[in-house]
Amino acid sequence: MIERKDGRTYINLVQDKASAKVQVDIIFQMALDILAKYSYNLPTINKKKFNARIKEIAKQAGIKAIKEM
Repeated sequence: MIERKDGRTYINLVQDKASAKVQVDIIFQMALDILAKYSYNLPTINKKKFNARIKEIAKQAGIKAIKEM
C-alpha cells in the first residue's frame, strides 16, 4: 500500500516469512515517477520472476552471493 504523509511517500509492506510490517520511505524521484505512472497502484509480479530479476540486477552490479558456513 502506498501512503503519502508529511510531504513524503512510503510503501507499506508485510513480510511473508515473519509477517512483520515494514514501511519504506521513497527518496528517489525516479521511483516516485514510476509510481505516478501506475497511479500509485503497484503492479503485481510473480515471485519467481521477481527473484530471477533481482539476481540478474545483482549480477550486473557485480554483487556475488555469500556462501553460508
